[in-house]
Amino acid sequence: DSNLRYLVNVVEDTHVEEIEDGYLVQLYFYRDYGCGPHTTSAVDVLITNQGEIGEVVFEGVYENPEEDDMCTD
Repeated sequence: DSNLRYLVNVVEDTHVEEIEDGYLVQLYFYRDYGCGPHTTSAVDVLITNQGEIGEVVFEGVYENPEEDDMCTD
């Protein structure tokens, strides 16, 4: 979308990668609370074969400049 402000060069699809001790899942999170900018971020989550869950990477991907001054609760 040409109306968005991109913070990365490549936007990846949501995906799951099998690793040695479980799975690495890339999800997206939109921060809709507080005052702008409201960033959509990629979140890599590690899920081990033992059921442990941990956040590995949290990186801003894009923002809508129209939401820069928007405040929500």
